[in-house]
Amino acid sequence: MTFFAFFTLILAAVLEVGGDAMIRDGIKDKSLFYLAAGVGLLALYGLFVNVLSTQSAISRLVNFDFRGLPGANDWQFSNQLGLYVGFFALASVGWGHSRYGDTVSASTIVGLFLIGLGGLTMQYGQKIWMIFRG
Repeated sequence: MTFFAFFTLILAAVLEVGGDAMIRDGIKDKSLFYLAAGVGLLALYGLFVNVLSTQSAISRLVNFDFRGLPGANDWQFSNQLGLYVGFFALASVGWGHSRYGDTVSASTIVGLFLIGLGGLTMQYGQKIWMIFRG
């Protein structure tokens, strides 16, 4: 995975978790501003998480050709989102701990590891299997 792909998935995770948190705070505080900001962040998340699999549509939308960047591959949607779930899980646990004081237990850490391993398996498992298979 290149720096561009890694950065894109981290940015998407931060946008999604931040959007979810703003909506949560908007509901709790009865704030239309927080609700609207959360919806906006979730829309941005949707754009960023799809840059790696649908460069042409996003490229036209923002008038930039992502295909020339290293790591901007036409990843399969399901595999890409499987890998992304690991980034999202890590961001959500970190955000919950730092913003809401959530406890990070040993079982949460094990769960993060398993989610990350699952995402990596979905994205790269076939390539790894072919290496061992010969």
